[in-house]
Amino acid sequence: MDSDLLSSLLPDGEKLTQRSYDAGATSPRCRVSVDDRLVLYVSSDLVPPDTDPLKTQDRGLQRLGHPAPADVGAAARVADRGALAVADCATEDGRKRVATLVQLEREFPEDTAQRRKDLTRLLRGYLPKAMGALGCKPV
Repeated sequence: MDSDLLSSLLPDGEKLTQRSYDAGATSPRCRVSVDDRLVLYVSSDLVPPDTDPLKTQDRGLQRLGHPAPADVGAAARVADRGALAVADCATEDGRKRVATLVQLEREFPEDTAQRRKDLTRLLRGYLPKAMGALGCKPV
């Protein structure tokens, strides 16, 4: 993850930690903490091409606060405390979709409009990397 894109969403602190893990071969996860307090969670999932992650995650996006369309990937929503982007792609197993979710555990920065802009920028930079890590080429 590009630290320049991430830094605007992190509060000040002494110690930054990142913990990556897989919830399966097609579902990488990452937790970012500042001073041992979780501040950001990122997940990506490779799903069938007929799955609509924006629809299946609608309730979760609503809980993140006022989701609105964003110009990232094939479709995206940015909310007050998180964002979800979807991109169509091709793998060795055929067409798929990648859904990447960024969720903030704290409302930082305090300015909600700025936070939404920062989340959108982070997704724009991160989604292509998530696709590459999943062996998924844009279509």
